[in-house]
Amino acid sequence: MRYIIYLRVSTDKQDTQVQHHHCINYLKNNHLENLDLPKFVIFCDDDVSARKVKLDKRIGLQDALNTLKAGDTFVAIALDRLGRNILECAQIREIIKQKKCTIIFVNQPWIGDNDILWGMMSGVASEEVKTLRLRTRNGMSAKRAQGKFVGNAPYGYKMITHPTELTKKDKPQKYLQINPSEKVIIDLMHDLKSQGFSIREITDELNRQGITNRHGRKWQSSLVHMILRNHKHQPQESALQSLCAC
Repeated sequence: MRYIIYLRVSTDKQDTQVQHHHCINYLKNNHLENLDLPKFVIFCDDDVSARKVKLDKRIGLQDALNTLKAGDTFVAIALDRLGRNILECAQIREIIKQKKCTIIFVNQPWIGDNDILWGMMSGVASEEVKTLRLRTRNGMSAKRAQGKFVGNAPYGYKMITHPTELTKKDKPQKYLQINPSEKVIIDLMHDLKSQGFSIREITDELNRQGITNRHGRKWQSSLVHMILRNHKHQPQESALQSLCAC
């Protein structure tokens, strides 16, 4: 019998070695007296979020499923490593069943091949994603309300870090500050618009003058429109302007 072990972590800050250790130890203690290399194969998806990356794009998981042969056992640390979507989990289970293989979840051995438990835990994995998204939105809203930096700096601003203030994770707190070089371009956009230029004409004029966007590429009308929409009034000097000298 072969044991096909699948490991997945969602971010580059996590390590599959923890899952690897627990899976191997579980097999040694519960299924094999002498586990050696020919009896198991490891597949990994590093820095792959199941809620962001579609099932057919998770190369490690696809390789693991394609490797399965009748009589093999598919091993994962938990069901949510396979997916955060009820439909995807059901599709994976069907593939494993069609290949006449069994499955072991090291942290959830009681799931087994039970239809009710499989469906219930797939639903829990899906609901956890919704909860995580809600917590993230609430956290971001709270930070914005405090004037703290969240996400990427919008055009016209740059990110600065507070010299002494730290986040809950002991990292420097980030804030936004006006980016002088980008503010000049926003001022030009507003000036052209006030002269009656259309978004398309403003875009063409920026490109004609050889002015590039933040990434050094030509301007697109959609980006110009978004910037003008977000900056109905030119950005004002931030109360945190003095921090740039720190």
